[in-house]
Amino acid sequence: MCKNGAYVVETLARACDGCLSGEFAALVTGPVHKGNINDAGIAFTGHTEFFEERAKASKVVMMLATEELRVALVTTHLPLKAISEAITAELLREIITILDHDLRTKFGIAQPHVLVCGLNPHAGEGGHMGTEEIDTIIPVLEEMRAKGMNLSGPLPADTLFQPKYLDHARCGTRDVPRSGPARAKIPGLWPRREHYARFTFYSYLRRPRHRHWN
Repeated sequence: MCKNGAYVVETLARACDGCLSGEFAALVTGPVHKGNINDAGIAFTGHTEFFEERAKASKVVMMLATEELRVALVTTHLPLKAISEAITAELLREIITILDHDLRTKFGIAQPHVLVCGLNPHAGEGGHMGTEEIDTIIPVLEEMRAKGMNLSGPLPADTLFQPKYLDHARCGTRDVPRSGPARAKIPGLWPRREHYARFTFYSYLRRPRHRHWN
C-alpha cells in the first residue's frame, strides 16, 4: 500500500489555502485513501471535514450533483451506529437552511423543492420501525415550512431513488456516469470526482457492479 498520506494532506492544504487567498480560481479533488492517511498518523475523516476546518467554515454540506438530481447529506463519514444520535433538530435545521440558500444562489433555482428522506426503512412506518422521523425530522420540517420553505417528507429513502435498491441510496445509483459531488457553504463551490480511492480497483472492475433483485 502507498505510504504518501502526509504528502496528500499537504497538497490538500496547499490547494485550499490558495483558493482562500485568491491565488487559485478553483479546486477539484481526486480520490484519497483515508486509511492510508490515518496510517501516517494524521487524523483524517474526509475531504469535507478537512476543508471545513481548514476554511474555518461554520458548516459544510456534502452534495452529490447531476444535471437532474442534487442529493445533500445530513451526516458524513460516520459509523452506522452513530448516525441516529448525530441527527439532531439543530443539525437538520442548519443543513436544510444551507441547502435552500445555496440551491437559490449557487444553482439558480428560484423556488427549491427539497425532498427529505427518513432515517429508518419506510421512513419509520409510523413509528413501528424507529421514531427518529416522529421525534426529530417531522417537527423540523413543519417548522421550516412555516418559514416558507417548500419541503416534502420524510420520505422512504429505500424507494425514493429506485425501488430495486433496498437500502439508502445516493444519486450515484441514479446517474453514475454523470454524477459528481459538490460542496455547499464553502466560500465558493467545490466539485470533485464521484467516488473514493480503490487500491483494488482492477479486481473490483472484474466483479458485477450491481445486483438486481426481482
